[in-house]
Amino acid sequence: MYPVTYKEQDRLLECACYDNQEIGNYMHYMDIRLQCETGVPFGKDGIDLMERYKNRLERIPLGRLRVRITLEMILDILDHEDQPVGCDAEAEAVLSIDRLSHIGVLTLVSLSTPFLLSHFLDNIVRNQLMVIEENGEAVNLYAYMQEKWGLNASGTPKSYEMIPKEKNCLNKKQLGAVLLSETIYEEGEDFGEFTDAEILKLTNSETGMGQYSRAFVVAHTNVLLDFEKDLRGTIQARMYNAAFTCFYVELLMFEEAALTCFNKELIDLMAEVMRIEPTEFLTRARTITNRYLNTVDFWNVSVNYPSSQKSLQMIRKSFLIDDLKEKMEYNQKQVGNIFDINREIVDRQEAKEEKERDDQSNTALTILSVLCFFSAMIDGNDYLSTLDWLIPAGVLDIILKGVFPITMIGILLYVLKKLYGRSK
Repeated sequence: MYPVTYKEQDRLLECACYDNQEIGNYMHYMDIRLQCETGVPFGKDGIDLMERYKNRLERIPLGRLRVRITLEMILDILDHEDQPVGCDAEAEAVLSIDRLSHIGVLTLVSLSTPFLLSHFLDNIVRNQLMVIEENGEAVNLYAYMQEKWGLNASGTPKSYEMIPKEKNCLNKKQLGAVLLSETIYEEGEDFGEFTDAEILKLTNSETGMGQYSRAFVVAHTNVLLDFEKDLRGTIQARMYNAAFTCFYVELLMFEEAALTCFNKELIDLMAEVMRIEPTEFLTRARTITNRYLNTVDFWNVSVNYPSSQKSLQMIRKSFLIDDLKEKMEYNQKQVGNIFDINREIVDRQEAKEEKERDDQSNTALTILSVLCFFSAMIDGNDYLSTLDWLIPAGVLDIILKGVFPITMIGILLYVLKKLYGRSK
């Protein structure tokens, strides 16, 4: 299962391929788990708190792929990095998407693999699973899914393997290698006894993470192994059993896709902080956060069964989902600190611009006051000159040349002082 993001839903729907009955059954069983595990099944009475979550999901079968694994690129085979291992395998691609947040999970379903499991897991974890195109050319899966479907990786792939054998079909060293997605080499290539205490603690249990005695289940980082010695019945029955665990893994992959996408956008934003304006930083930070909030309903899901809740908790811990969440919260805190700094810069800039606007207004008022002053002086002089019949000539001359100008200048200085004080 590959956590991914997408842009064009219509493009995905155009690629849909519904001609495989077994994959149709798988999608149906996954939908049954969705209805039974979350909220209230459709058609029942009551309030379904998970209805919004369920209505956002859609599964799209994307058809059959031919996949190939190659030798590991170690020093002595660098010239043969595309050397195939075993035969090509057939896998059916199913894409589960969230219509609102544009995240999804690409699942490759293979009913059997014509090569060693450890080689297969090693290719997946080093991102070198190859897809054979119609012209026979082998291309990397990531390049293929981006070119054909417009999907981009948003997290690390996780593998769920159902194995119809007892766990003792592998010794401790081999089981540890599979859990770590490492190749089990031929006899004679020995790296010593396996001593990883964490892995050994998982493998020494009779049932591991399994809550029932019928199977040994164990998971670590990128791999979930399910050993069931009594795995019998039709393919349809096996796929129904597999859907229980596939549903849990898919649910966690949606969460990883959302966390990884949000984390990447936060890091990209911080990397550009010196090259963008504070206002643009604030806008982009809000946009990224709002987009992430669209996923909260989606990954914060409470399943109905207590045993399912426990299974989710154990797988979540094994797949290090909480570690990814802690990294996201750390980056979110750093962006928040930068956000506060940029908001203070913006506030200062706005205050400066407001002061500049006030200064411009005060300048205009000053000019207007001066003009009014001169207009008043002219009008005052004209008016006083008309009173020569009432005021003696000597007194009138003193008023016009002394008292009146001094009075008007005093008024002007008072007005200017008021304007200057307001601008400060």
